[in-house]
Amino acid sequence: RFNAVVSMVSTGAQLLFVLFALVVSINKNNTPIAIFWVAGAIMLVSYTLVFLGVREPPVAERSAEHEKRVPFRQYFADLKQLSQARKLLISFFFLWTGLNPLVVYLGPFVKHDFHASNSKAYAILLVLFALVAVFAYPWGLLQKRYGYRPMITAGTILMMAAAGVALLIHSYVLLFPVAVLAGAGFSATTVLNYPYLSTLVPANKIGVFTGLQTAFSS
Repeated sequence: RFNAVVSMVSTGAQLLFVLFALVVSINKNNTPIAIFWVAGAIMLVSYTLVFLGVREPPVAERSAEHEKRVPFRQYFADLKQLSQARKLLISFFFLWTGLNPLVVYLGPFVKHDFHASNSKAYAILLVLFALVAVFAYPWGLLQKRYGYRPMITAGTILMMAAAGVALLIHSYVLLFPVAVLAGAGFSATTVLNYPYLSTLVPANKIGVFTGLQTAFSS
């Protein structure tokens, strides 16, 4: 549930930024370059606040010092030994191999295939991110009742369905229900994947596997 709240906060920030981009791009042929400067400034300020303002508890610092002395080959040994976590990381690789280019080209897809303006393309993104935020906490509650794997599977199926339907429709208006499907499914994987990984590895290895998750997802 905590990860769901984190996802809601982060997605809410994305939602506000897409809304800002939508507003400033109305009646313009191109997205104003100022948007990218604002994005960079927000990222810089955010990371600076984390770097200067967040302090780990002493137990975490001691654990980090211990991990620094672990040989690099030990990480590969851990990955080999914890087979279920390894399988999940491999699934992250394939999931994000599909999602990363999809996110990049979603705007151009709406513009070129549906002859929509920048602001209309942003409207689809706005709905998608809104649904990611809206469904975040419900997915956390459903996981508590039905478990991680069934809910992650359900979310993945929703994303697959959205992608399939998007290839068949020809009306811009029908992209909105597709965005609802995609946002709901994406919310499940965003909220549940990392907590699921944390259940598959010992507590003292979670830092290493968090890094591995980032590597496999990127």
